[in-house]
Amino acid sequence: PQETMPLPMELAVSRESFLFTVERNYSQESIVTGDLVIVDRSDKALRGDMVLAQGPTGVGLTRLTSPPEDPTAILGRVVGVIRKLERT
Repeated sequence: PQETMPLPMELAVSRESFLFTVERNYSQESIVTGDLVIVDRSDKALRGDMVLAQGPTGVGLTRLTSPPEDPTAILGRVVGVIRKLERT
């Protein structure tokens, strides 16, 4: 089941923006399991952009190093990260 939550427009790029829960660590990007990434739904991304894309093993984050072979695989451009800090 998909959950919905309001996202302040200050954090969203457009009304098409959505949150994606990260399911594995991306240490090069300092993004970890449980983080929420703010994704601007668009298939337009430039080299160097971090995107959410559909790959052979599922949906995940990647940084574009060249134009994608299949632009329809890009679900959107990552524009922010939200992290919940654990209490110690």
